Amino acid sequence: MKHGRFLSGVVFAVLAFAATSLSPVNAQTVRSLPGSHQSHAVLAPLSIDTHTCTPLHSGSADVFCDAPTVHIACGGAIGSGNDDEGIPINWTFTNGNTSCVTVTYTFSGGTSLNCSFLFYAPVGHATGIINARLSNGAPESLNENPLNGWSSWFNATGISSLTFTDGNSQGVNQFQLGWGSLAAHSIQRTCNPNS
Repeated sequence: MKHGRFLSGVVFAVLAFAATSLSPVNAQTVRSLPGSHQSHAVLAPLSIDTHTCTPLHSGSADVFCDAPTVHIACGGAIGSGNDDEGIPINWTFTNGNTSCVTVTYTFSGGTSLNCSFLFYAPVGHATGIINARLSNGAPESLNENPLNGWSSWFNATGISSLTFTDGNSQGVNQFQLGWGSLAAHSIQRTCNPNS
């Protein structure tokens, strides 16, 4: 029996190492390993939220799906294609303190309401920090590097636009800023008419 416990501990260690080395993980409890009478925590891949934003207007909440406009100047460039989940995206590289690519979301509907903002971080194409400026002058930052798919960003009231650029003090061509190019996977606002 002594060897069985040692062996199951070795198997657990190998599985945990493989899981942490191969994919994003979260802890989950699974059944006992074969030949063992103990439960072990094993790391398993996280699921990625890629739902399609669908506008909804109800008495309890309104959902708005917003796509950006992109302005390119001074030799800036954007890439376009699909992320690793097949979602249409755009991206650009960080550009130090020079802004050549400007991404702007202009919101209609729900702008006087308290809204929670979700942002679609392209899977496999977003490694930088988005430093956005809201229409009320407030800054909002989002580190895309650990994110994949829909991610909670911030809550705010009275926001009619949001803008970010490639000139955000991150090294030239060091990081990739990504965003969904279509309203179905870009910014989702859920606004509560009762708050």
